[in-house]
Amino acid sequence: MDATFRSLQSLTAAIELHQEWLLSITLGFDGKIQSWNGFPEKFGFSNVSKSASIEEVHPVFTKLFPIKGPGLFLPRIQTEINRFININIYTNKNGYIVFIEDSTYEAKIVKESYKQKQLHNIKIHNPFNKKALSVFNCSVLQHFEGRNYFPLGVQPDWFYKIFPLTINNNELIDTKNFSMFLESFLHENINTIKDIKTKHSDVWIEINENQKECFLQATMLWYKNEIYVFIKDLTEYFNDQQSMLQKSREKALDYERLKKTEAQLKKLLKFKEQFVSIVSHDFRGPISGFAGLIDILLTDRSFLDNNSEEHIDILSLIHNDLDRLDDYIQKLYNWSNLSNSNFKPVKITLNLSELIARNLKQFAKRLGDKKLELITNLDKNIFFPIDDSLFTQALNNLIDNAIKFTPENNSISVSLLKEGNKTLIRIADSGIGIIDAIQSKIFNEYVEGHTLGTIGEQGSGLGLSIVKMIIDAHGFDINFTSVRNEGTEFVIVMEG
Repeated sequence: MDATFRSLQSLTAAIELHQEWLLSITLGFDGKIQSWNGFPEKFGFSNVSKSASIEEVHPVFTKLFPIKGPGLFLPRIQTEINRFININIYTNKNGYIVFIEDSTYEAKIVKESYKQKQLHNIKIHNPFNKKALSVFNCSVLQHFEGRNYFPLGVQPDWFYKIFPLTINNNELIDTKNFSMFLESFLHENINTIKDIKTKHSDVWIEINENQKECFLQATMLWYKNEIYVFIKDLTEYFNDQQSMLQKSREKALDYERLKKTEAQLKKLLKFKEQFVSIVSHDFRGPISGFAGLIDILLTDRSFLDNNSEEHIDILSLIHNDLDRLDDYIQKLYNWSNLSNSNFKPVKITLNLSELIARNLKQFAKRLGDKKLELITNLDKNIFFPIDDSLFTQALNNLIDNAIKFTPENNSISVSLLKEGNKTLIRIADSGIGIIDAIQSKIFNEYVEGHTLGTIGEQGSGLGLSIVKMIIDAHGFDINFTSVRNEGTEFVIVMEG
């Protein structure tokens, strides 16, 4: 067994301390996985399981085994999550050991090694009485550079129970990976400590290896042109009441941060909504203008006689796309205004059966084109206060979807009925149904991966979110049921 293999074996034992960048996998001679040490998913390996073939882990292992010779080295292999790895494969009496090292981590290792080399070239000394420090049970750190501090001497036992990764007294401590509270305290005062000489932190809580709360306080000191940090464990001085007080303070700080974040988010959302509203409104004019010009050309006999059928078809396609874009922008404009609370329902009492019948007339051609039977059951004596324009848009979106997602030679139904003190409008189709994966989010503001109609009709992904906003603005409810390849039914529920 060569020296490299022995060093890699010792590295395997240390993998638990370096799981971010090391992984070992033990294989039989048939290339089947027997065991592993580390976290394969951190390397983008999702198929690591006992008895699985190593070929399933990464294509680089395909037809690689059995290996002729004592081993193999594969440098800079890219994984599924765009990490680069070095692969060392060694043969032993039972099979193979595969050592995988994240080479994107190499730069960090080199950098840390360079810092350690610099560290040994500067004079680190402890100017404080070690016996006194042991009496006070303090941890002492000396500032090196940036966020890096050097532990002076052996730290107290409690220190290692809270911060087990700092067990080596000869290594720099990066406070970013050490304690969020301490890192923030040191960062805030690093540039002023020379003037103020001493700065005490608030008491904060850390959890030790036994999952117990520990109360700590740090003191930053400027002494003999160096910055030192004393960390004291105050747990024994804190009772339950003080613990509750500390938690209350932390919650108050969290609440303040949450309020600031919420204010920033509201500001961004308002800007987004205003931007969408302005852009969608201003785009409609030019698009409608282009569509109007194409309308003129397509109805001009002289133009039609002097152009080929191919050119006329192209213009027709452009006209259809402009119509679709205009419809999308109208929906985007309405959605933005509804989201921004610029639309308020102006309710008047209307005969709902007349309203629904009026809306259905505009779909007569599309129903005929797809040979769809329209079944209606409308109670003519139901009156209800609604916003004519907004409610018409909600109905049109639902009827449009019913037609869009129902195959030719089928049927859709629209009914208006009274059930107790509730008025129900049902719009049902016999179409393809809604995919299970998106049923829970069809009323979201935008649904990705929306389905094409049965003859390729395209949608914006905004229609049902607009419907939900309009129904909510009226104080009504809307629900649905859907079965794949059987159909979907939407029900608007109006009480009163």
